[in-house]
Amino acid sequence: MRRYGLGVVCAALACVPPGANAAAPVEVKSAAPVAATVTRYRADIVGAPGKDVLNLLRATSQLLALKDRPPATIAALRRRIADDEQRFSEVMESQGYYDAQLESNLTTEGDEVAVEIAITPGARFLMAALDLRLDRDVPGADVLTDKSYDAPLKKLIGKPARAEDVIKAEDDAIAVLRDHGFPFARRGDRETAVNHDTHDVKVILPVKLGPHAVFGDTLFNGLDKVHEGYMKRSVPWTAGTLFDYSRLEELRRYFVDSGLFASVKVAPADTPDIADGAPLDVDVAVAEGAARSVTIGGNYARDQGFGGSAGWTHRNLFGGAEKLDLKLDGTQIEQTAGAAFEKPNFLRRNQALKLSFGVKHSDTDAFAGWSSTSTAGLERKFGTDWIVSAGVSLDVSDLTQNGVSGRSFLAGLPLTVVRTPGIATRSISTFFVDQTEGWRLTASATPYIGEYRGRATFLRTEAEGDYYIPFDERQWTVLAARLKAGTIVGSGIAHVPVDKRFYAGGGGSVRGFGYQLVSPVDADGTPLGGRGLLESSLEMRFRIMDTVGVVPFIDAGGVSPSPVPGKDTRFAVGTGIGVRYYTDVGPLRVDFALPVNPRAGIDKGFQFYLSFGQAF
Repeated sequence: MRRYGLGVVCAALACVPPGANAAAPVEVKSAAPVAATVTRYRADIVGAPGKDVLNLLRATSQLLALKDRPPATIAALRRRIADDEQRFSEVMESQGYYDAQLESNLTTEGDEVAVEIAITPGARFLMAALDLRLDRDVPGADVLTDKSYDAPLKKLIGKPARAEDVIKAEDDAIAVLRDHGFPFARRGDRETAVNHDTHDVKVILPVKLGPHAVFGDTLFNGLDKVHEGYMKRSVPWTAGTLFDYSRLEELRRYFVDSGLFASVKVAPADTPDIADGAPLDVDVAVAEGAARSVTIGGNYARDQGFGGSAGWTHRNLFGGAEKLDLKLDGTQIEQTAGAAFEKPNFLRRNQALKLSFGVKHSDTDAFAGWSSTSTAGLERKFGTDWIVSAGVSLDVSDLTQNGVSGRSFLAGLPLTVVRTPGIATRSISTFFVDQTEGWRLTASATPYIGEYRGRATFLRTEAEGDYYIPFDERQWTVLAARLKAGTIVGSGIAHVPVDKRFYAGGGGSVRGFGYQLVSPVDADGTPLGGRGLLESSLEMRFRIMDTVGVVPFIDAGGVSPSPVPGKDTRFAVGTGIGVRYYTDVGPLRVDFALPVNPRAGIDKGFQFYLSFGQAF
């Protein structure tokens, strides 16, 4: 058995560490006389074991990269071929093909030289062993006793010896050590043994553990307008507990997401020589960003006309990251004005006090008039995925439907649950403008009591789930699906205010149908709303270049007068195609939609939408 280094593909160039076997000398065969000079050439790679390996070979090939700059002579071309064979040999090793054979052939076709590099991959070597060699033992370190760091290493045993997989497994194992008291654990020089008789590979990675530490003080640098008390309350660890490197990233993401800082760096203090069990301080270096910002946006939809929004935000009102949002938003048929205040770390970490007030004027096909909503509540984050908020609300409205006006006064107890896609968000109001994988869930339930044409007592619930499946590593082809349902139980529909009923149709609902028009209507075609809602959407998002994509889609939905959509529900179906222009902050959306089953005299022949962000 001979010893070799394990090749690693880095920056599209495969590199073999010292001690690896060098590629065999290039053998260039000429199937026909070859001219002494080269005016142009073409290069082909044949025999690669799979598309992924072929793509790696192409990415490292100088023959392909410099095709438009041919060398002056055949001798120079042969040197270029020799360089490619060296790279190809390293790529094949990095993918587990340690016995690969390469052969190059040159032929002349008119004034063009044809270069073919033929690859015979041989057997793919498997991982027989992958172990860390720790430099010492530390009594009382549970991670060393239970060897939990071994889990990512053992997963590779019996699988192809791909360098990328090996390095990731090693990184994951070292991360386990860093998250369990060894923040300075670092790798040494890898030892790799390749057995050409059994076609397997054994790897040993020396690791220097460094001290076994607990959390010490957290020190902040760069603060100006932001109070240190807020920073300390945001720290997710307690001094004296076992050092966990992952909590540093959690804190960094939390501060970045606050919008308070232009840059955030969180790192253990540079004291790697402390004794085992000693406290290790954490340094947090920040650069404060602008506390105030202004936003302006615009949109257009055939069913709502032109629209726009303007907002002003202060992210550090009193020095403790208190956030105040003032916003105007409207279209030609609806206009809103609102203010929202948020106090983070209220009474405890990861809990926020939220207050809001909004007023809306509506003049839609369904109703016209004024309404307002005031809310106060607490929002708490659980883990990295879940956010729950609960509070109280007061809704007042004076709305007219079909010439009949009705005033409502409702007190509510809103409860909202959001599952975010694995990222650290502070607020459920975060808008996901272009999610490409995973899933998210939003559910709300609000019991109301009050007055509307008599006593009104009802429970309004709503839930939406979104799912995203990428079909390639770049996530340029994504299947997106949405399902939304709602129900109102309690008072009959006559005692549910018109703005609390369910409606469907429009750019964020069933495209192809007018705003609020997918619902029961009266003889004049006025939408009446309902107590049951069911909607679904399916999109296939194709990104055809860095900045442009196309999105065919189909939507369906219905609203019923009863709490559960069923036989009394007319389901509308719309379909169309959209174009996306991708910017650094998200996609600009243009959708053209047609109603599949329009109603004569009610639904128009098409709808057009222009806005920012994906439909869902």
